[in-house]
This record gives sequence, C-alpha cells and structure tokens, in this order.
Amino acid sequence: MHFSRIPVTFYSEDPAERRRILGCQEFNNNPKQGLEYLFEQGLLERNPASVARFFVEEHERLSKVVLGTYLGEV
Repeated sequence: MHFSRIPVTFYSEDPAERRRILGCQEFNNNPKQGLEYLFEQGLLERNPASVARFFVEEHERLSKVVLGTYLGEV
C-alpha cells in the first residue's frame, strides 16, 4: 500500500485552507505540480523561504517519503 495515495480528508470551512489541503494532496501525488498549484492559488510565494515554511507548517499532511525524494532531487 502506498500511503501517499490515501486521500487526506480534513474538513475546513475556510476556502483557503481547503485549497491548502488540496495542495498538500497534490504534492503527495506530484511534488512539482503541488507546489505549482499552491503558487497559482497565491498560498505560497516563489521563494525558498516560503516553500520551506510550508514544509514545516504542513509536515503532518505531507508524505515524508515524497518530501524526502523531492528534496533529494532539487
């Protein structure tokens, strides 16, 4: 079983939070597309500090395997 494929189902009334959760799910499926989604939604700035802060803040929603693989490639 591949845990990154299991949908994260946190409910939130806040539309920005729902978009952030969707961004985390997308990151777990495809890190580059997930980050691009978050940039396009205005939830992340295109700079290393913003991306690093996202990784720290969302560490519970992000797949550690996918995150480690992504960081090893960049």
